[in-house]
Amino acid sequence: MLRLPRAASAQRAKELPVNAPSARWTAWAAGLLTLVAATAAWADDYVDYDPSTARPEVSAPLFVVLAYSAIWLCVVGFAVLIWRRQRRIDDQLAELGQRLGRDAAAPPAP
Repeated sequence: MLRLPRAASAQRAKELPVNAPSARWTAWAAGLLTLVAATAAWADDYVDYDPSTARPEVSAPLFVVLAYSAIWLCVVGFAVLIWRRQRRIDDQLAELGQRLGRDAAAPPAP
């Protein structure tokens, strides 16, 4: 909230009528009028459904199959990616074990 100096607020109080709307109420009313105008414009564009002009629809089961196929492809691709990375890490650990002179299969000494 903006605070005016006393002299300015006293002068402003003299200029405004007692029942002047606040800025918040004015903004709310403007928003409501915009919403009503937009709703009225949308209602003017409404067209009744005419079965003779309807386009053929694509069956829903086709979309379900496509969606599940895409999801399973992503899951399988992720699993293959993780498997390849793990294999690479295992190879690097085996090579490191050989460099250190240890058997990669043997557990480390405590």
